[in-house]
Amino acid sequence: MNVSEWLEQSKTVYKAQLDTKIKVIGIIGKDYPDHGKGDNINCYLRENVFPVTTGENETCSISAHFSDDEQILFLVMNGADDVANIRKCLNSENRKTTNYFDAMAESESQEMRMLHFLFISCHFIIIFEQTSRIDLEFMRFLKKVNSLRLQLRKKVNKLLVSSGLRDVSFNNRTMTNSESEGRMVIPRLLVAFQRNNIRPDVNVNKKRSARNFAKLFKQELYEKLEKNLDNQLTDILKLYDLIDCGANSLCQLNETIPIVHLLNPNIVKRDIVSEMFEIFMAEAENTKLTGNNHKLASNNSFVKFLEDNFRSERNEITLENVIKVMTTLQCVLDGSLEENPDSTVTQMQSFIKRIQTDHLEEARRLYTNEKRPISGERRGFRMTDMEVTEPVRIRSKEEHQMRFNEATLYIESVVGVNSPQILSEMQAQCNEMWQSDLRACESISMMGHPCIKKVHPTYGDQTAPESRWTSHDASNTSVGTCICGKKQMVRQEPFSVKEANCDFYENPEFKCCKRLWRYQFQLYQEDTEEKDDIMWADRESNSLRAAKKMAQREDELAEETIDDLDIPESLRESESSSEFTDSDEDEDIRVQSASDSLSDTDSFIRPNSRREELTSSAKTERDLAVEHAKRMQKLEKSGKMDEFLMGVPNSLTAGKLPIFPSFFLTCLGDSSIYKHAGGLKDQPNFKMGGEYLSPAVVFLDVNPDVWARDVNKMRSEDSSRKCGKEQKDDVPRVKLFVGFEYECSRGHRFFVDHRGEPIIYSKGSSIIRESTHRASLGDVLDSDLPLRRPCTCRKLPLKSAQLQKIHVVTPKAPVHISINPKMLVPGHEGVYGTGQEPLELHHSKYYILHLPVVYSGPSGTWMPEEYSSDKQGTLRKGAIKVVYKPVLSFRW
Repeated sequence: MNVSEWLEQSKTVYKAQLDTKIKVIGIIGKDYPDHGKGDNINCYLRENVFPVTTGENETCSISAHFSDDEQILFLVMNGADDVANIRKCLNSENRKTTNYFDAMAESESQEMRMLHFLFISCHFIIIFEQTSRIDLEFMRFLKKVNSLRLQLRKKVNKLLVSSGLRDVSFNNRTMTNSESEGRMVIPRLLVAFQRNNIRPDVNVNKKRSARNFAKLFKQELYEKLEKNLDNQLTDILKLYDLIDCGANSLCQLNETIPIVHLLNPNIVKRDIVSEMFEIFMAEAENTKLTGNNHKLASNNSFVKFLEDNFRSERNEITLENVIKVMTTLQCVLDGSLEENPDSTVTQMQSFIKRIQTDHLEEARRLYTNEKRPISGERRGFRMTDMEVTEPVRIRSKEEHQMRFNEATLYIESVVGVNSPQILSEMQAQCNEMWQSDLRACESISMMGHPCIKKVHPTYGDQTAPESRWTSHDASNTSVGTCICGKKQMVRQEPFSVKEANCDFYENPEFKCCKRLWRYQFQLYQEDTEEKDDIMWADRESNSLRAAKKMAQREDELAEETIDDLDIPESLRESESSSEFTDSDEDEDIRVQSASDSLSDTDSFIRPNSRREELTSSAKTERDLAVEHAKRMQKLEKSGKMDEFLMGVPNSLTAGKLPIFPSFFLTCLGDSSIYKHAGGLKDQPNFKMGGEYLSPAVVFLDVNPDVWARDVNKMRSEDSSRKCGKEQKDDVPRVKLFVGFEYECSRGHRFFVDHRGEPIIYSKGSSIIRESTHRASLGDVLDSDLPLRRPCTCRKLPLKSAQLQKIHVVTPKAPVHISINPKMLVPGHEGVYGTGQEPLELHHSKYYILHLPVVYSGPSGTWMPEEYSSDKQGTLRKGAIKVVYKPVLSFRW
């Protein structure tokens, strides 16, 4: 029965034998299905008291049996390597939360405690080895047991002292005070090998003399083999510090009696008289005399081996004291003395842990896309621990998931033990790396691409200080053209509507635009005293401020040369001719100087001087972004976020002013800048033959006589200029030159006709004649045009070109010209426009209206993307209006 059960019943069952002096024998070995370690003890006792363990309750336990005849208490340990215990560990129903190796580790931990118990309470320890070799792994295990004993010996000794057992004589082998710490006895070790390599190959038909010689020869071989095993075992025990180490020794050996026995020898050294006496006294079913007096049953040889060792010392301790000792030492078996009972790690667990660590490292390399370390010799030189890696990229969530799936497939294919736990650990590591070092910002740009930077605080982030605010980066660029069209620059993808429609065009590098007259759109402005510091203001405040500062700058402007305004050479001419018919000389339109009537209206602001350019360019793009972020924070705190627009004006948002402009209307100068025969000048990236505006003739509903009178009056009022040709055509009409310019992300630019097709004139053709013919085929002013169409790019992939500018060259005539674009965006409600009254254009000027890059309104944001026929959008016809207005009512 189990030792705990035996201790509970022993005082009652063995009440009459409590004063009997006994020995305690511990049995260690492995049970196999057909043979158990207790079989030889059963032969010794002549009864079946230790059967092969089969039940789950008998595994990792100590079975106890007290022999009255032999006065010996046998303790047989059922350990981790028994077949029954291995079957129990393999049974999945018994290990729902642990795997096989963890279950075996738990069994081995319990086995260590049982061995500790036996080695501090047994007189002899018998190790049964099923093979003919010494198991070095078991010796390593015994060394761990000895380390555990040394670790707990002070606690065990305190228990023995407190129970009054320290002075009990356990055997006749005296121990010093230091040696007695933590145990009652230093056990003697015996080893029995249950298999030998000597075969019984002597033929019984041979002569008696030959058989006798073979027996003597085998006897000599057995003696020699046992002696060699004895010497080997002694050396190994010394090597592992299990013997001859004083108080640190786990066990000891008998110096005179052999400690190694080979089971089942045919010939043994014996006393014939004593053997015959034992045979006659034995039971008939156990031993029989076969007529061969020189032959002894195999079990009797082992019995003799045991008795020779057991008789080497007297019985000293009583059964009662043994029961008391083992009851006191029960705490060794349950692990209550250990500070951390789960701290024991088996060699297999250590190996598995190391393999799993290697697999986790390989999975991490797969996730981070690092190359494996390279070490060794190559091409005549030595490389030690050289690691070749490539930079770890910042990853989006999609890339993170893709890499994580690769690492997961690897772990699932190579890890068989604790696979869910390893996967969970790997996922935690990958997520930690991604969140802390590899996670991309992934904010989507206005072009639909994510930010590739590591997660960072952007402008206006209140969780980070201002010094850490950084802009987004989609690692994608495009080519953008300034408002006047004279300069192109590479631009980073914008991440807000303000960046896309406004900030890029306020770049200080676009000096050509800063020196031109620009229309001042109405913008939202909060009621503060810092209005003068804001770049854009409403129409009324700008006119007041312009009038106030005009006097202050009058002297400065007088000193500046005409070159400061970057006006073309044609503007410096004092005179030019003007024509209002559709003749071939319509290019000779009368021009005005740069100080014409534009300065008399509050709709336009004067071009910046060089001194003002230096002042305005002092603030960097970052400074402007920070100022805007702070302004938005103030508006948010004041609860005014619903009073203005953050996008493009829409018919659904009528009554609200935008906080930044999305449209730009600028005047390049007099209409004489454009010569139709020569096309546009200083406008880059137009296709050859495509840099020409389209003539548009507008017939007016007015009396011919009144029309002729007003035209002549306008000519006569300008007496300081050279008069042009007389007005001979009595049909009231004017000719404008218009261009609807499209631009792609590569910077390609082109104009379209009334069908939305690119206008490209062949080399050597008459531009005036061919353009007149094209104009007669359809009126571009009364045609709906697409907001997007395929670009003329030849390089793949093809890009989508978007309507970006409307060019208008106005004639000098008694007409009222206005521009009011209306855009329809697919999927968006309402109509996009400038958000104010139609913009009035002055006569004989060259204007460019720059349209938004990104359309954003109540229905969302329309991002530039690849061209799709069902997502091209529409510019409604009639964006440019021309009506007659009597000359007497004009103020020029």
